[in-house]
Amino acid sequence: MQTKPLLTINLSALARNYKMLDKYSSSSLCGAVIKANAYGLGVEEVIDCLYSNGCRNYFVANIYEAIEIRNKYKNIDIFILDGLASSDIKLILEKNLIPVLNSLDEIYSWVDKSSDTEHPIAIHFDTGMARLGLAESDVLRLYKNKNLIDKLAISFIFTHLSCSSEPDNLINDEQIILFNKLTKLFPGVRTSVGNSGTILKRPDLLGDLVRPGIALYGMSPFQNLENPMEKVFSLTAPILQLREANKKITVGYGANSEVSANSLLATIGVGYADGIPRSLSNREFCFINDKKVKIVGPVSMDLITIDVSSIPKKDLYIGCGIEIFGNNSDIDSIASSIDTIGYELLTRLGSRIERKYIYDN
Repeated sequence: MQTKPLLTINLSALARNYKMLDKYSSSSLCGAVIKANAYGLGVEEVIDCLYSNGCRNYFVANIYEAIEIRNKYKNIDIFILDGLASSDIKLILEKNLIPVLNSLDEIYSWVDKSSDTEHPIAIHFDTGMARLGLAESDVLRLYKNKNLIDKLAISFIFTHLSCSSEPDNLINDEQIILFNKLTKLFPGVRTSVGNSGTILKRPDLLGDLVRPGIALYGMSPFQNLENPMEKVFSLTAPILQLREANKKITVGYGANSEVSANSLLATIGVGYADGIPRSLSNREFCFINDKKVKIVGPVSMDLITIDVSSIPKKDLYIGCGIEIFGNNSDIDSIASSIDTIGYELLTRLGSRIERKYIYDN
């Protein structure tokens, strides 16, 4: 009997996804993006799985995520994607982390405050995303400062493609043309370009080190193409109460949602405090025994109510697990229906949800 929301993560499926991406990466090193607690799935368990399958390069957002990982895993490379604070340099050196420097100011700060000119760093060139990274003019200024370059141990030059979810978008080609032009100024330095979408569909846009993220976790890196990845997780939540309406009644806050007499309702123990957005109110996407059922009324903080009138009563009981996301309830499709992306729904799943890790039999 289920008593709380449960996120079940299949580590065997995760391993197969990594091996597939590694194979598609050809001669490039295949790392893994594990920021945001491995997209909400649990970073320690995810790294244990990926490490045992050969992954040695990991990407996080900030130094806090990096230190959490480094305290357990000593012989992996950890890249910090979101830049450098000068106050973190000493800790970066102590913990043997690799900062991705995103501006000339960060490069100057590193050279000024780092005591180790041999410590590896990466540099991010902005070729069109316009978030982080050195603009073309800054790259040219760096190139002309030979004295500065001599004080840097550049392990990789990164860029990030703004339209990788659309493999044939010409913006990808425009960005790589600029990137190739700029990296030619730094001969012999390895590059990192590819992410989930380009690994699978654009082998010409990889570089020497690829950074798969969402595809590892079984979700689609594409906007309008079939998802080739194996599903890794499912979210279920328990029935807390069954209620038969003996007359027409309203359900939930606002009293705006009605059900007819003789409807059978199930109250489910999950809500927006667990990451289920209120925009999914009155939507039909949950499943019981492979049959779709509809939420009635608004998603509240801890609860949702679903109409289970179409489900045989023998299949309904207190503690019965209702599929929220999974094999039937595709998270990417659900996200698209409310004008968001699966990344957001996955990473917002809260700490009240139990994580359970399984392997294939």
